Amino acid sequence: MAKDLQFTQPGMPALAGTIHCPQCKLTGPPTADHFCPHCGWWLDQPPPGAQGLGPKEPITDVVVTLQLSTAERFTVKETPFLIGRDQGDLRFPDDLQLSRLHAALIYKGHQLYVRDLDSRNGTFLDDRRLPPNEEIPVAEGEVLRIGNKAFEIRFKGDEGRLDAYGQAYFLEDPSGRRFPLRPGENLIGRGEHAHIRVPDNDAISRVHAKLNLSEDFGRFRIELQDLKSENGTLLNGDRVLPQRWVTLEVGDVITLADQVLTLGVERRS
Repeated sequence: MAKDLQFTQPGMPALAGTIHCPQCKLTGPPTADHFCPHCGWWLDQPPPGAQGLGPKEPITDVVVTLQLSTAERFTVKETPFLIGRDQGDLRFPDDLQLSRLHAALIYKGHQLYVRDLDSRNGTFLDDRRLPPNEEIPVAEGEVLRIGNKAFEIRFKGDEGRLDAYGQAYFLEDPSGRRFPLRPGENLIGRGEHAHIRVPDNDAISRVHAKLNLSEDFGRFRIELQDLKSENGTLLNGDRVLPQRWVTLEVGDVITLADQVLTLGVERRS
C-alpha cells in the first residue's frame, strides 16, 4: 500500500511538497483533506505526545537559532517547535539517545521556553536536568542538551526588549556578564524556573526576586519585588520589604546574598 501511495520509509529525505506523518512515520504526497492516506492520522493535530502545547504561532520579533558545535544551524520560525528522533520539526533518526518526541521550544511574551516531553534520557539546559512537562525559561547563550546533541541558543534582532528609541535594559554582574531584561516579568534566582539565573548559592532562593519591565507612552518603568526570600534583597544597601514594589533607576545596585547586579541600559544611536 505504501508503494501505491508513493510513500517512503522513515529516515529517508522527504521531497519538496510532501508530508511526514508523525503516527506511521511514512512520507508521501500532500492530501486535500489533511489526513494521512496510509494510517488516517489528522495531520493538523500535534504529533503523539505533544498534545496540550497549543497551535503553532510565528515568531515575529526575534530570530531564534539553535547552533551545533559543528556550526550547523537551525532557525526556529514558529513554536511550538518539536525535536525528536522520528517526530517533530527537527528530527535526528540516528540518535538513539533521543526519544521519538523529545522536547519542545515555546516562545511567548518575548521569552523562549523549553519543555521536556517526558523523554527517556531527559533534557538538559547547560548541565541541569529539567523537570518533565514544565516550561523552563531559556537565556541567550545557554546550551540545550538532548540525546547526543548540544545546541547553543542564539537570539538576533530581539525587538522584544528594544523600544523605538533603541534602548535595552540589563542587569550586569561584577564580571561583566549581562542579563537582558524583557518586557513583563523577569524572575531572578538560582532555580530552573528563573528567567535570570545566578550562580549556585544556597543563600539565594530558587526564585528570589522579581523585576517587572513595562512601557507607557514611550517611557520604561522598572520595578523590583522581593519574593519572601530567606536572606532578603537589598537595593543600594537597603533591604527591600517582601512583596513591596520599588522603582529602579539606571545605576541602582541589587544584592542577593553575595550576588551583586547593577541595572544598566544600552542606547543605540
